[in-house]
Amino acid sequence: MKKSMFYGTVKNSLLVMQLPRMIRAFVATFEEETNIRVTIEKEYADKSDGQIGYYFAVVVKAGVKESGYTREEVDGIFCKFSLTKFAGTAKEYVKSKTKCSTVELNKLIDDSRDILARYWGVTVPDPDKNWKENKKNK
Repeated sequence: MKKSMFYGTVKNSLLVMQLPRMIRAFVATFEEETNIRVTIEKEYADKSDGQIGYYFAVVVKAGVKESGYTREEVDGIFCKFSLTKFAGTAKEYVKSKTKCSTVELNKLIDDSRDILARYWGVTVPDPDKNWKENKKNK
């Protein structure tokens, strides 16, 4: 099965594709009258290793230390609160962190820090972009 991904933007309610000649060249590789499927979805920035690292090494760790729950239990509490979709319906589910965008993961981190402060009295430090360098200097 031939499959490719192309990118574009929406301008004035119209789809403006990047590299249109490349798209035409790809389409030309199909036989005439071939049925194809086109999917359009919003592109999200990928979450960073730094976000995941901060979430588990600082935020979840603080929850484990304060609550006595396991890492998995604390992570589950935070995810249930922040990543639940279609709450209260038959379609309710908790979205996986692996499917989260950068924005959604930031919301999970912010919500988790709020839970720690509000319910467990724990203040979590802000992320430190220079943590590796600071760790070396200690």
